[in-house]
Amino acid sequence: MNRLLKDTHPGASRKEIADLRRRIDRWIKRADGPDKIDEALDYANEILGGHGVESVQVEDYQVDRYYYNIILLYVNRGDAYAITLCYDTEEHEFFVGSWGDWYEEWDQKHQIEEQ
Repeated sequence: MNRLLKDTHPGASRKEIADLRRRIDRWIKRADGPDKIDEALDYANEILGGHGVESVQVEDYQVDRYYYNIILLYVNRGDAYAITLCYDTEEHEFFVGSWGDWYEEWDQKHQIEEQ
């Protein structure tokens, strides 16, 4: 998370980065359901200066009855390979990484499982 915050706030001091991280972490810890997960990602989008929260959907695939075919939610930073805050709807966890790399790995894993 620190690398992501330093990337989005290049002039920020260590103390400012730590404060931003604590603020985002508080939202993530409270994210105990879909609405709270959305709120945490929206909050992170504001802090990270993102372009909104978006999703990765897979046709003919179902995660569950709520997310249906949405396998990932992420803060859009304008580049599929830029690190960002993501939420994996199957694993029910937040992580920092690029959604492009994550999707390539997810796709490879699911192709192997289908064989």
